[in-house]
Amino acid sequence: MSLTNPFELHRLLRYQFPVYGSVVPVDHGEALYAAVSRISPALHELETFALSPILGGEALGDRLYLQAGSRFYAYVPEVYVPNLVVLSGKTLKIGIHTVRVGPVSIHLIQPAPVVQSRMVTFKNATNEAQMERKVREALEEMGVAAEITILRRRVISIHGRKVIGFGVRLSGLSETDSLLVQAHPIGGRRRFGCGQFFPVRKGVDP
Repeated sequence: MSLTNPFELHRLLRYQFPVYGSVVPVDHGEALYAAVSRISPALHELETFALSPILGGEALGDRLYLQAGSRFYAYVPEVYVPNLVVLSGKTLKIGIHTVRVGPVSIHLIQPAPVVQSRMVTFKNATNEAQMERKVREALEEMGVAAEITILRRRVISIHGRKVIGFGVRLSGLSETDSLLVQAHPIGGRRRFGCGQFFPVRKGVDP
């Protein structure tokens, strides 16, 4: 797998939306996706659409308290950008809470030797050993070499069912491999906030 194909270059772009409000559930992936889909139904039908969780908040119990830097990221092919930018300025209902979405900004993915995903899910990967094996298989398929660290176990609800996943950290990445794993989320439930990797930098949440 490479990023030299011009039809894949859109994968190097992240669309960032600031989020303004007070609090949302920690487990908000399904609710965020549903809220986004209500505003832009075309994204609901898009198989390659991926959505990060809301980042940049403080988790206390089952609540995530939003802060000045709270935001989420979306990934779409270039032709779907108009369906994405309509989110700017809209109000999203996430559970019983509401948040306002700020103007979109476009960010070019930057390489970093260490990247981390809050939650990765694979079918039949419910313990650390199974998850490490699945992650390694996914990386080998991409031709990526990395040291894999399985982090804490997480559980989210999707369509009323509990889904088990784990945080995953990848280290020792070359610049090319770092771009690849950030541009190509791994595992399932990508539109529910799973599988996306972000650079790990001191003082900045991934």
